[in-house]
Amino acid sequence: MNCDFCMENNYSNNIQKMFCICNCEYNYFFNKKNVIGVGVGYKVTRGFYTSKKCITVFVSKKVDENNLLLKDLIPKVYKGIETDVVESGYFEGASLKQKIRPVEGGYSVGPESAPNVTGSQGCVVTDGTRRYMLSCNHIIAHENMLPRNTQILQPSLGDGGKTTKDAVAYLTKYIPLKKKTTFHSPENDVDCAIAREYEPGILSSKIYMIGNLKGVSAPKLGEKVMKSGRTTAYNEGSITTIGATVQVKLELGIYIFKHQIITTSMGQEGDSGAVLVNENKMAVGLLCAVAPSATIYNPMNMVLSSLGVHVVTG
Repeated sequence: MNCDFCMENNYSNNIQKMFCICNCEYNYFFNKKNVIGVGVGYKVTRGFYTSKKCITVFVSKKVDENNLLLKDLIPKVYKGIETDVVESGYFEGASLKQKIRPVEGGYSVGPESAPNVTGSQGCVVTDGTRRYMLSCNHIIAHENMLPRNTQILQPSLGDGGKTTKDAVAYLTKYIPLKKKTTFHSPENDVDCAIAREYEPGILSSKIYMIGNLKGVSAPKLGEKVMKSGRTTAYNEGSITTIGATVQVKLELGIYIFKHQIITTSMGQEGDSGAVLVNENKMAVGLLCAVAPSATIYNPMNMVLSSLGVHVVTG
């Protein structure tokens, strides 16, 4: 441990060594699953603080060691210093409503002409020539109502976006939604749309707290998954149902969707457009609807094939 920071401060005892580790070697811990912080603290034993100082490792969620990969295990002793793992949850706000450039997946977006419509950028996709924002039809096309080249803002109008300076993409293509009527019940597979980026690099291929996608995968029952969205930011859950047929009530009507993925509760209003991702960083679905105890997603393979695009990986 010979970094300039430590040498400058002449860290020579264990306490100083702990501070040096937390200041200069935090990436060793940050590269492990769920780790969001490290610091010097008192070790907790059986729920009580002791007088023994240690490196406190904050995690968003504690996971049984048997369910972690070897590389994600936090050593009980690091460079001669004891560690203590503390579940804290995330140190972030509860929403992704603020302006950000480049725009990461999960952040607030909405069309210039619909002030009450707010959703999430899902991820960046490409047709091999251009890059596009992926989100829901009912968000960036307002249920088939908006014309091509409508400006998409980040953040949305409802979250403080301005038409004069916050355009990040132009509505390019959407799969029309077919509404249920008294005498007709058409079926839908997807609720999706893409918008061409306003200028090169304004859309990031990274998703908030998830990073870059590595590809696309079919859903599996019981699979552990995660997502980042405008309202609830990052959270985790599991797939409870696949191949589902559901009725979804949107602002302008009721729609029947087939082949859907259902997870544990992972979203709220405003999270539509978020991408469902598995632990291997593979995109699994596109969030289209929420309920108090469940969240509904279109299968990502169907979304991409219908639009003629593929995800930008990193």
